[in-house]
Amino acid sequence: MDCEIISNVDVPLAYVGLRILLVDPDTTSLSNIATILEEHSFKVTAIEQATIALSILREHIDQFDLVMVDANMLEMDYLEFIKSTQLIKDKPIICKTISSKS
Repeated sequence: MDCEIISNVDVPLAYVGLRILLVDPDTTSLSNIATILEEHSFKVTAIEQATIALSILREHIDQFDLVMVDANMLEMDYLEFIKSTQLIKDKPIICKTISSKS
């Protein structure tokens, strides 16, 4: 299955500048997603390690509006990460994964 990247999407004004903490152990995926989000007016903090992301959230919780996490993290199960995040403070969480299966 091929994926088409849509680049000419208007972001609603309410979402311009949304601060996203992006967590993904795959550096290529992390870089690609961060670039796409930044091109659409989002402010992205990209982190490879889940434990570092949790530490950043604990120290700077008010600096993020949304957390986007990969389901295939290496350090911990993504559900464990989500539960830990919810204990810090309610934040919207998007859980994503990329599959190479056709």
